[in-house]
Amino acid sequence: MDNIDKISEPLKTSDGFLNPVAMKELEDKIINMPKTYERLNDDSEWNQKRWVFVKDITSYLAKWAISQSPYHYPERLDEVVKYLHACLKRQANELPKH
Repeated sequence: MDNIDKISEPLKTSDGFLNPVAMKELEDKIINMPKTYERLNDDSEWNQKRWVFVKDITSYLAKWAISQSPYHYPERLDEVVKYLHACLKRQANELPKH
């Protein structure tokens, strides 16, 4: 995290409005940001090959939806999970077989 560029200007002015100088600096940082594969190249979470199954992704979605919901169970979560499952299965079936 030490090599992350930070903006030097405060995001808000003293009267509570967005600082245009900070916004310009932020825009420049974003435009000049290295590609994802360059930024994450040395991060073992992103460069180690591992198996990920459709059930892993759908269960994480359900877990986080429930944990962040103000309700006991988010309404129609089961439909969202079923839809995500169908989309991921279709994508997985299109992957090349080795």
